[in-house]
Amino acid sequence: TVWNEAGAISLDGTIDVSKNASGTNDGAIRLKASGNITDTTNASLVGDTNGSLSAYSTGGKITLTQGATTAGTASGNLGDGTKGHKLATVAFKTDTAAGTDGSITYLDQTGLTVGSVTAGATTPVSATNANPSSVGAQSGITTVAGTSNGDVKVRAGTGNHALTVSNAITTTAGTTGVASGAVVLEAGGAITLGTGSITTSSFGNAAAGDVFIHQVSGNTNTITLTGAVSAKGGATGTAGASSDGGKVTVWNEAGAISLDGTIDVSGGGAGNGGTIQLVSAGASSAITQTGTTTTTALLATGAVGGSLKIKSADTV
Repeated sequence: TVWNEAGAISLDGTIDVSKNASGTNDGAIRLKASGNITDTTNASLVGDTNGSLSAYSTGGKITLTQGATTAGTASGNLGDGTKGHKLATVAFKTDTAAGTDGSITYLDQTGLTVGSVTAGATTPVSATNANPSSVGAQSGITTVAGTSNGDVKVRAGTGNHALTVSNAITTTAGTTGVASGAVVLEAGGAITLGTGSITTSSFGNAAAGDVFIHQVSGNTNTITLTGAVSAKGGATGTAGASSDGGKVTVWNEAGAISLDGTIDVSGGGAGNGGTIQLVSAGASSAITQTGTTTTTALLATGAVGGSLKIKSADTV
């Protein structure tokens, strides 16, 4: 447990909580700071069997990418599969207000679950009578800064490594009239929005955030969306003419897309409906939908209705 009550955390070395070969469970890494939580190329967080990581900033951003900052697949870039940490479960939160960078970016080299991480233990106790339990439990991923300051970007391993969302990801701004942050999820293996959900719906007279879910080429797997994706304009507060729905794009470069939950990009008030785009490629790349009820519907209502684009190399 690393807790800075008045400042940032910068990771420049290895924290390894892996179990012994004869052990059962990895440990947990918990980070909490009032400022930014970042790392360098030398940092490595390890606990890949069932280890967990939580990071919580009350006034800054969380960037745990082993120093990578640039999009792309070249060596050292964010899409470089050798970049990233090795944990099984993660949970992140920033309380950073609008106008300040409270974004969350995390890279992992292997399979990953967005889930929950328990609070720290009541021991050991420090000289000032502090203990790890002050770093509380975290669940899913949450930002409240809005706009790009509230973006969430998570990449699992670019090989055949799955990304599973078991708890909610939410980027709704905490300030009315501020657009929500975007969510980007990427992996080389199957991507599953299971018991979790994605909410980029806006608060008041502002646009919803966009959502991009992407399985990279190389291994044939399915993107399965069971939990709801909500990118609605003005879903809370007082909606207005700027309460447009967001854009939700699901792109599988090597496999199918299975829709088992709602995708809603409706506008609120006088806002317009957003856009849903579904694209799949490969020999086994059907795009299918389970059921025909409102709980599995694709919705894009608004003052001007939204749109749906579907492109597949297989059946739809």
